[in-house]
Amino acid sequence: MVFKLSLRREAEPDLADAFEYYQSCRSGLGLEFMLCVEAALDSIQRNPTHYPQVYKAVARNFIRRFPFGIYFLI
Repeated sequence: MVFKLSLRREAEPDLADAFEYYQSCRSGLGLEFMLCVEAALDSIQRNPTHYPQVYKAVARNFIRRFPFGIYFLI
């Protein structure tokens, strides 16, 4: 089964803020953060049932190397 991934509009400012923060800490770190986010989103899209449900139908995937999680519904 193929799943379509859509990012909520409300999440975009959070991603932009995190990118700017990491970029201000070290040049290029913001890009590394975004690459890890993309990898986490790709993993969710490929196999969303792999991740644990943390509240009712809401599941979570932690972003590698950074203290963020992606919460999602199937």
